[in-house]
Amino acid sequence: MKNPLTPIESHRLEELLDRQGRASLSQAEQTELEDLIATYGERLHEQSVHEIAHKRGVPIEQVRHEAEVAVAEAVDWLRDFEADPRRRQAAAEQVKQRGATQAE
Repeated sequence: MKNPLTPIESHRLEELLDRQGRASLSQAEQTELEDLIATYGERLHEQSVHEIAHKRGVPIEQVRHEAEVAVAEAVDWLRDFEADPRRRQAAAEQVKQRGATQAE
């Protein structure tokens, strides 16, 4: 998959990430970094949608719709999970059991 950012955007993103690793960014730089990351994510998602549609031989809009449905279902599931303390407790127990089993 090709880089969804232009060479200029990629270079600027690299500069900002490097600077952030060495010192604090100004508010303007932080905003610019966040915008570049959002742009990267949006374009990467769009590239993926196009690739999936091409591979499956279906319209791009169908892939977009399927992705939206999947996200909505995941949000609903998470909302239900978070609203039910028993489900959260059961999941926590499963994680503990897996950890104990792997430690053996």
